Amino acid sequence: MGSRHFSRKIYRKLGDREKYLELRHKKLKYGDDYHDLAPFYWDEGSRKEAIAIATEGMKNDQGRMDGVQTFLSDRALEEGNREQYLALHSSSRLPIILLWRHTIPLKRFARPKSGCSLNQN
Repeated sequence: MGSRHFSRKIYRKLGDREKYLELRHKKLKYGDDYHDLAPFYWDEGSRKEAIAIATEGMKNDQGRMDGVQTFLSDRALEEGNREQYLALHSSSRLPIILLWRHTIPLKRFARPKSGCSLNQN
């Protein structure tokens, strides 16, 4: 980690948005870089920008992608977008433990066919 990494963290903690963004946008290469920026935008209310940055990171597909993928799958889960959620995990490189964390909320997506029951008791 170089001095720019520490500078970005300091500017972010100090709330110097412009300087943080200037330094962050200079180095967007790996999944973790995009995962650092997407939640920043999300937390300040720039939802579309956050999704765009995370999606760009997924397309770039370099380095660790679990953070960006989890960020996007959490957004899909919040929106109830089952197709997007499953698409993110179908080509997943996420460890099984991260996939497991979403198995319980997936139950709310379940739509049993008439006459079918999820419980076989």
